[in-house]
Amino acid sequence: MTLKLDNIVLADTENTQFSYLVTTNPNPLQINSTGSITVVIYRAAPPAIQCTQLQFSVVIGTSDIDLTNSANISTTCPTGWSLSSGGAGIFIFQPSGGSAMIGPDGLTFEFSNIAVNGQVGGTLLKIIETVTLNNHSQTNSTSFTLSKFPQAFNLESFTAQPTSIAPGGTVTLSWSGSSSDSNTTYVYSLSYGSANVSNLQPVATYPLYGLQASTEFTLNVEAGGSALCQKQVYVTVEQPTIIQFGTVSSSDFITEGSTIEFCWQTENVDHCALSLNGTPISGATSLPANSTAYSFTLSAVTGELQFTLTAFPGKRNNGGIVSSTFINVFKLSSLLLPAGGLNINMSSDGSYLATSMMSAFIISTAENQLIKTIDSGSDLNSPTLNSDGTQLYCVDYADPGEVDSFALSGQLLNQSLGNYASIVKGAAQGSMIVAAVCPKQSQGYTQVSSLAVLDPSNLSQVKSVDFQQTFDFKLMTANPQGDLILICTGSGIYSYQLETNTLSSTPVIPGLVPLIAAFSADGKHYFVADLDPEISVVDAADNQVIGKIPLPAPLRFAGPYSPATSATMVAAPDGINFFAVLNNYTIAWIRLDSMQVIECFQVGTHPQTLAMHPAGTALYVLDTLGGIPTTLWTVEISLPT
Repeated sequence: MTLKLDNIVLADTENTQFSYLVTTNPNPLQINSTGSITVVIYRAAPPAIQCTQLQFSVVIGTSDIDLTNSANISTTCPTGWSLSSGGAGIFIFQPSGGSAMIGPDGLTFEFSNIAVNGQVGGTLLKIIETVTLNNHSQTNSTSFTLSKFPQAFNLESFTAQPTSIAPGGTVTLSWSGSSSDSNTTYVYSLSYGSANVSNLQPVATYPLYGLQASTEFTLNVEAGGSALCQKQVYVTVEQPTIIQFGTVSSSDFITEGSTIEFCWQTENVDHCALSLNGTPISGATSLPANSTAYSFTLSAVTGELQFTLTAFPGKRNNGGIVSSTFINVFKLSSLLLPAGGLNINMSSDGSYLATSMMSAFIISTAENQLIKTIDSGSDLNSPTLNSDGTQLYCVDYADPGEVDSFALSGQLLNQSLGNYASIVKGAAQGSMIVAAVCPKQSQGYTQVSSLAVLDPSNLSQVKSVDFQQTFDFKLMTANPQGDLILICTGSGIYSYQLETNTLSSTPVIPGLVPLIAAFSADGKHYFVADLDPEISVVDAADNQVIGKIPLPAPLRFAGPYSPATSATMVAAPDGINFFAVLNNYTIAWIRLDSMQVIECFQVGTHPQTLAMHPAGTALYVLDTLGGIPTTLWTVEISLPT
């Protein structure tokens, strides 16, 4: 196949090691006149290869398929090459030394003073290359068709207006060429893509509508059946591009009713439109092509929302391209409690929350209402709900500290007398209550000397285990299964296995005296921290640290022996999302798969402790300064995975 591109003739060179560019002067060659041929040979891609000979041949004769009836053709070759033999239209060039490397820079060979014969038609230029590959000689060939036109032929112009359009736009092609005469018939045609338009006039305009892609148009002029002259124009369809689309703020915590600012940047776009979850946003169907701050107020929508920007290249809303961004919108509601302290606990079915300060308060999560206040006349602490939320267990800081159980009606069911400082209980059905026991001489429940296991049904003591010595008590927390308890003391962490009644020291991190601890939802990991701005993630099976989470500020520490400190951190049931209260009164949203804080957000003014709905649908935040009053915030969430 031979293709003429204005002044350059290209041939199919799939069977050759080199590529060839052939030009003629004039273009096309004119009959009964003198012309020249220039051939550039080059290696299209590295590496350069070794060439030992190049042979060019033209057809000598007087017919339409011949180039010239004279073998008197002058040649010019590159330095280091010479014409070794020739005659009868055959020209053989060889490099001095027997071989030469040819690479991308290429070589130029010229054939001049060619007396073109008097017949209109197409004539072949044949090239044979001899190369050495892998120490073996190889011969390849290709050929080019050179056209000979009458001297009177002229193709003055071939243009496109405009040369750059939007998708679906219109372009007008124009050309002006010689008309057929008594000696020569000229046939004009237009080809582009897979289309071919024939029987065109020599002087014409040709509009094309709805062009969707950049296209090269070729005007073909045939003469005498075998001579071909071609000219090309290229029309660029400027495809629309969305360079950027997102929110101005980088915050991932957006609440219902908030105003979001979107920004976008485009190219080759007339206007844009916004849609929410596939539905066009009213008043946002003809927005500017670029915006640094487009405001949209979220009303009555929560969960993961998909905002889509559609960029249109033309005036009409068709042929657009899209880009989407996803935003999690959280519903935030509050409940004002008369008091509440720093303690918070949730039933494992998610139906109730409990908190306490002097009195205990039971909240229905479904109704977001305080349904019961339990007042024992003393100081109720460590509120702990059973699995189905039908009973509440508290430490009553009477003298001595006792554990009480209450029905949700407020009726006192059972009591267990003892010098108890705090209690914990796993979320699993049938989990036992584990109580930290203070020595008799302890004042203010600041020390621990033993643990007692209580039966939730009647608060009778099932078993106990003593520490080897008395320790300063910080906190304790239970895994969700209720069979492993962590006790943080002034001397480090102790773990208690209920099944074996075994209490052992757990040297997690040398030098670390954890003040805060919490378990993952599946109980396979636990998280510990002191006053440094980081959380250590520990494998619960072997107590090995598997990673550390850097924080922008230390965790909030409620104080020694405060059961609230175990609620400073909470894990979502998906095992990926994790939340922690920092001492700057923000809540850190952490991804456990990356061990990174992805967002710090504010809920209320003084968030203290957290609880997570077991389905992962809501985060509960106690917001209090001094305990009175206390606001319970419910953050309805749709956690990204």
